[in-house]
Amino acid sequence: MEMTKDVIEFVFSMALFINALLFIPQSVRILKQKNAKDVSLLTFLGLLLIQFTIVLHGIINHDAILIWGYLVSMVTTGMVVVLIFIYGRGALDCHDANLEDVIAQLPGHIYWKDKNGIFLGSNTNNWKDFGFDSLASYKGKTDYEIFSKEEADRVKMIDDEVVRDDKLRVVEERLTTSDGDEVLYLSCKKTLKNRQGDIIGLVGFSIDITDSKQENTDRLAMLEDIIAVMPGNVYWMDKNGVYLGCNDNEAKAIGLNSRKEIIGKRNIDIQEFVIPGILDPINDEIIKTGKAITVEEPATLLDGAKAIFLSNKVPIHNSRDDVIGMVGISVDITERKKQEEELKIAKEQAEVSNKMKSDFISNMEHDIRTPFIGIYGMIDILAQGEP
Repeated sequence: MEMTKDVIEFVFSMALFINALLFIPQSVRILKQKNAKDVSLLTFLGLLLIQFTIVLHGIINHDAILIWGYLVSMVTTGMVVVLIFIYGRGALDCHDANLEDVIAQLPGHIYWKDKNGIFLGSNTNNWKDFGFDSLASYKGKTDYEIFSKEEADRVKMIDDEVVRDDKLRVVEERLTTSDGDEVLYLSCKKTLKNRQGDIIGLVGFSIDITDSKQENTDRLAMLEDIIAVMPGNVYWMDKNGVYLGCNDNEAKAIGLNSRKEIIGKRNIDIQEFVIPGILDPINDEIIKTGKAITVEEPATLLDGAKAIFLSNKVPIHNSRDDVIGMVGISVDITERKKQEEELKIAKEQAEVSNKMKSDFISNMEHDIRTPFIGIYGMIDILAQGEP
């Protein structure tokens, strides 16, 4: 089953790679003919937008194959779009709009800058959302004239990396609009080159993910709140034995002020409460075999008292079914074990008492029966001696 899964993942990866390569012949044709006639700009811009949303989906779901596969497709599709910009303006499928009209009406935020960070153009959404009344008033501005210095510094740092390294970057950027709203954007940025292949700036596409991010944050917060108040001691760690989180009971049990404090610790860091020599081999076995286990584990409470916990531990798998860690739930059974021990002792004492009672009765029966046997014998002799 594992081999089949690996084969499917390999084939899927190759399919994504081949999908990206399919756009290269179009770029080669445009370069050879120096003409983008009959090439649909709308089609390739639509593909670019779809690929970007798939990358966003992959980021949210932590699917590396999907992310990198479609990032490569974005690069090859983006090459076609750039060549259309360079070699032809008649590549539209519609007759009533020119290239500028299409760019102006594209969704999201599309913009391009020179190497000094000066805006050269954008679509309508971009200049409107940041407080300008026209594209003309937006051109020539820099991020420092639109955003706060702190925000502009963050944007410039990413832009400088894109231009310096000539690499595609997908990043989250938190910016303030002209209405004072703080918006979280997922931005895709790539170097902008001239016909000679020299870098002259960068082009970017940003989409508002504030609501979707907040929804995910709210769901995670609710999940954390549920875990925090769960009964018993709940904890989880990576495959190297490093704690990634716990609930409130676990944090309290090992003397932490907050459950966040356990992040990054190992059992050896809290050995005043646990015994690493016992727990670590158990945890390693779970991660190695990928099998759940239920086991009794010794521990020390905050007051120094010795305790016994019944622990149920299961492996954590990623989307590729690889074991990446372990989650455990431990319940203090010290009192129950004590009661079981007391019950066992009481049962043993009762059995001893019953045996002593049986032995006593048996002895008494013998002691009482012996003289009566003699009496019965005498009576029987006397009875036989009568005429």
